[in-house]
Amino acid sequence: MSFISSYIHIKDKEVWKDNTLIYSNTEGISNNKFYKLLYKQLAIKYMKFYKMDELSKLGLLASEYLLEDRTLTSEFKAEDIGIVLMNRQASLITDIKYYDTIKDATNYYPSPSVFVYTLANIVMGEIAIKNNFKGENIFYVQEHFNAELIHNHTERLLQRGSQQALLCGWLEVEEDKIDGFLYLVENSAIGLKLKHSIENINILKNQ
Repeated sequence: MSFISSYIHIKDKEVWKDNTLIYSNTEGISNNKFYKLLYKQLAIKYMKFYKMDELSKLGLLASEYLLEDRTLTSEFKAEDIGIVLMNRQASLITDIKYYDTIKDATNYYPSPSVFVYTLANIVMGEIAIKNNFKGENIFYVQEHFNAELIHNHTERLLQRGSQQALLCGWLEVEEDKIDGFLYLVENSAIGLKLKHSIENINILKNQ
């Protein structure tokens, strides 16, 4: 049996971890300003952060909050730690920004720094590089959060023993809102000790 040991949810300029509100900002700031405040609160040093697109910033911050009291690579082999994510719009917000740099033939200035983030799965790469994870990973694009799909995929990986721990969840960025939900699932009953079930995943996501 597998268990959810911890979760993080960043939405509406709030950060919730394991049923506790740990950060809130009601000043009506932009998404990017909010990311910078969270980055400073976490006190991490990862200068590449400022070059990332919004989706990668959200994913990295959520993973840092989720794992701030854990070093998974000291508990498991790097190859045994995977990532399973999904969202609705893939990297659309970055795709639009890149298109803006090439749509006008008279003012054509393609940006390599933006182009590199025109794939949704880049966020997994950023999380993996920061944490030295080398396990399996997949990014699904779904119309709505699909707890059954995440649950079934991760359970197969855990049950066959190819992965010992996985970061799973939903990362969605739009112009006016963000929704970053990540949870850690593993075979050991630690932390929340919450059974990894479709019902429990949905309960955490919808809180």
